[in-house]
Amino acid sequence: MAKAKATTSTTKKVAAKTAPKAAAAAATPVAEKPVEKPAAVAAPVEEPATATEPEMTPLETLDAFVKNMQENIKYQQVMLKTLTAVRRELKSLTERVVKLEAKAAKASQVKASRKRGGNGQPLRKSVPVYSKEFSAFIEKHHGNLLNKDGSKIVETIEKDEAGHVLVSREACLKLVAAYIRQHNLNKFEDKKLISLDSELQKIISPKDKDGKPIVYNDAKGKAMKNVCSYKDLMGSIAPHLKQ
Repeated sequence: MAKAKATTSTTKKVAAKTAPKAAAAAATPVAEKPVEKPAAVAAPVEEPATATEPEMTPLETLDAFVKNMQENIKYQQVMLKTLTAVRRELKSLTERVVKLEAKAAKASQVKASRKRGGNGQPLRKSVPVYSKEFSAFIEKHHGNLLNKDGSKIVETIEKDEAGHVLVSREACLKLVAAYIRQHNLNKFEDKKLISLDSELQKIISPKDKDGKPIVYNDAKGKAMKNVCSYKDLMGSIAPHLKQ
C-alpha cells in the first residue's frame, strides 16, 4: 500500500514537470511543408501504323515477274524500231552526201575542162578550123554575129600558112550561139533545145560517145528532127577543129 502511494506521488510530480513543456509545444505553431505537385507526364505519341503489304503467293510472284518481262520486251521493241529508223535515215543521208560530193566533183571537172580545150589548150587560144563547112560558116557570118553587149565576136579572119581559118574554141561556140539568137532558133518550150536550120545542119550533128546520132524526143515521146541541145553544141563543133 505504501509502495503504491509512492508511485502515484512520483507520477504526479512528473506530470507537473512535463505539463508546461507540452503546453508550450502546443502553443508553438508548426510550419507546414509545401506539398510538391507530381511532375506532368507527357502523353505517349502514337506512331502511325504502317501498312504492311500482304505477302504474295508464289503464283502472284510469277505473274508479276512475267508482267515485268513483257513490259521490258515492249520497251526494247520500241527502242529497236527507233534505232532502225535512225539507221535508215543515216544511210539515206550518207547516200545523199556521196551523191552531192560526186556531183560537186563532176562540176569542178566540167568547170576546169571549160577553161581549157582539148589536149590542154586554152579555150581562147586560136586553133585552125579544118572542115570546109565550118570555115565557110565563119567567113560568111562572122561580120554579123555579135556578143550580147553588141561587140563583135570575131573582128577579122586570120589564117595559118595552110589557109585554115584560125579561131578560138570559145569564139566558135559564141558564133553558133549568136547565130541561134539572131535567127530565133530557140523556139521550143524546152529552152535547152534549139532548131537546126539549113546553115546549122551543115556544121551541127550531135552524136553520143559511141558516135551514134543523139535523138531528142518531144513531150509526147516522139523523136524530133533537126534538133540539138545546147550542151551538145561543143561536142558537135569539136570535130571541125580536128585534122
